[in-house]
Amino acid sequence: HDLAIVREVCSAVTVMYLGRVAEEGAAKPLFSDPAHPYSQALLSAVPSPNPLIEATRPRILLQGDPPSPRNPPPGCRFSTRCPVVEPQCRLAEPGLRPVAHGGAAACHLADASVHAMI
Repeated sequence: HDLAIVREVCSAVTVMYLGRVAEEGAAKPLFSDPAHPYSQALLSAVPSPNPLIEATRPRILLQGDPPSPRNPPPGCRFSTRCPVVEPQCRLAEPGLRPVAHGGAAACHLADASVHAMI
């Protein structure tokens, strides 16, 4: 999983969580502006080669353990670890919806408010 290489080599990317598409889109825009909270957490873990940037870069640390893929939670599969979970997330599985970077994300909150909340 070398995401720095993925960004440069791939034209399109699909981010999956527990066997479901969380987000998809053109690689560079998705890496620059991820809409799904899992994509944001995943990309926040990619180290920077610049020590000054690395020292000050915020990381999104997920709490808890991933649920069992054999018995996923109801609603959004990421809801048990999501830092911005809302009640609706635990009730209904979100479908893919268009997002700002031109791709799509499976998140009830996939809009500008997610960025402000994380």
